[in-house]
Amino acid sequence: MSKKSLTFDMGIPQMKIIGNYELSGNLFVFPIGGTGNFWLHLVGINPKGRGDLEILETSNGVKTLQLRSIDLDLNIQGLKVHLTNLFNGDKFLGTYVTTPIQT
Repeated sequence: MSKKSLTFDMGIPQMKIIGNYELSGNLFVFPIGGTGNFWLHLVGINPKGRGDLEILETSNGVKTLQLRSIDLDLNIQGLKVHLTNLFNGDKFLGTYVTTPIQT
């Protein structure tokens, strides 16, 4: 704590993220976009990093610890992703692109 820094090396076996997305842009020369639900399944996640900490004191004297900056290296062994309504409902492109990808 005297240096006010934090170093970490973690192992997370798997993580699933579910949410909503909104996407608009180009992939090479093809327009890509859509809005809808998504899920992302990550496996073999290994975050390593270092951060600078700061001690803050509120007006009522409560001290809190805040992460001021972070340098993060993230290694992921594999992932699967699914986006509903990608390409705004085009069934051919949406089915082809949203098929889960394993790396």
